[in-house]
This record gives sequence, C-alpha cells and structure tokens, in this order.
Amino acid sequence: MMRFDSNQAWKDASQAVAANRDVLLALGGVFMLLPAFAVMVFFPMPELPSDPDRLSAVLGEYMQGAFPYLAITRLLELTGLMAMIALIADPGRPTVSQAIATGARHGLAALLAMLLITLMLVFASLFPALMAGALGKGAQLLLGLPLGLAIFLYGSARSMTVLPAIVAGRILNPFAAVQRGWAISRGNGWRLAAFLALLMIVFVILSWLFLNGLDILFRLGLGERGSRFGTALAASAVSALADVYFAALMTAVFRQLAPSSHSGDMDKAQ
Repeated sequence: MMRFDSNQAWKDASQAVAANRDVLLALGGVFMLLPAFAVMVFFPMPELPSDPDRLSAVLGEYMQGAFPYLAITRLLELTGLMAMIALIADPGRPTVSQAIATGARHGLAALLAMLLITLMLVFASLFPALMAGALGKGAQLLLGLPLGLAIFLYGSARSMTVLPAIVAGRILNPFAAVQRGWAISRGNGWRLAAFLALLMIVFVILSWLFLNGLDILFRLGLGERGSRFGTALAASAVSALADVYFAALMTAVFRQLAPSSHSGDMDKAQ
C-alpha cells in the first residue's frame, strides 16, 4: 500500500497544469465556464426564504424547471474533467480531440458513478444525525452533525481516484469504477480527507474574498444588472479554474497511489 504524500501531489498537479496550461484552460472554458455561466444567467438561484416549509417549496419549484439544464451542465463538466485527466495522465500525449473523445466516451459512466457516490454518502452521513436526534436536539448538533460531516468528507476524499480510474481502465460500469477507485485509495482515507478539507477551506476563503471584492467594484461601475452578469462570469471562471486544478490533483493522487498507472492502465485510455 502506497502512503499518500500531499506535498508531492500538489507539486505534481501544479507541474501538470503549467505544462498543459493553454489546453486545460481552453477545455475549462468550453466545458465548465460557459455552461456554468449560462445556468447562472438563465436559471439563477432564487432568494431563499428563512421559513423551512417555504424553503422546500422554493427549491422544489426551482429544480423542477432547472433540473434538465443542470444535468446537462454537470454532464458537460464531467466530460471536460475526463478529457483533462486523459490529457494530463496519458504518457502517449493524446491530441485535444482524442482527449475530448475519451471524456465523451466515459462521461456518462462518470456521471452515474458520482451520482452513486453522492447517494451513498448522503445516506451514510445522515444516519449519525438521525441516531443522535433520538437523544435530543443537543446531541444531534454536537455529535450527529460533526460525525456526519466527517463521514461525508472521508467518503469524498476516498472517491478522488474514481474518475482517473475510469479513464485509466476504460471502465463503463459505475459500480466497478467506484470499487476500483476506493480500492486504490484504501488506507489513505484520512490523509486524503485532511488534504481535501484544507483545499476546500483555502478555496472557499479566497474565492469569497475575490468574488465579493469584484461584486463591489461591478456595482460601483456597472450598476445592478451589469454586476449580476459580471459576478456570474467571474464565479464561473473561478469554478472552471478550480476544476482544472482538481482534475490535475485527482490524476496526481491516482498516479501516486497506483504507480503502475504510469505505464499500465493509463496507456489503455486511448
């Protein structure tokens, strides 16, 4: 079993992004930025009420109208992620069209695998909260919620190797993909969870400061309507850039924990 090295993973990911910067940014623009921007402009999130009953009704109405477009957007994002992974990881140096073809072939498998993982983690993380809720609201907040969040973070971290495993092994079965990804990350779950938590905290803080600063400038210079479009575009760009680095990080983690991928599985991707 390989021991996860977060410093090496970040170094490898940064080098991969630098070496393929132009192509990765182009893929991020087409598959992440533009679809996300279109959703933000044409299907913006409604203002959420504080009343729980009203909140569920508002969210249900929003999802009823926006779900097909959100699903298409997510499929495009996953296709772009798979193309980036193929481009970074394949030692055969595939062309952009070959990488996109790889992403398209495995996009549906990736979507189903992510849906499967999400369902499993939601149920697993809600279970402690429900059990603690039987002891009272205080126990639910102090015990159930932190434990549920820890389970969700751990499962998300263990799943970082699933998408690279799909590309590497040309896996079309989502169940087999999840099984393969979790087998690769076995024994490194909490190290990966700590690394993922740190990345999430840094990203949330930096993006919040950046986007709120831009929003103030846009409101002063462009007015309310211009600010809405400018902020949506900036948020989409930040999200696309994060996806570029996340694709590189997932690939770096996979190659570190499954060293045979350098000359074995990744060669099969094309």
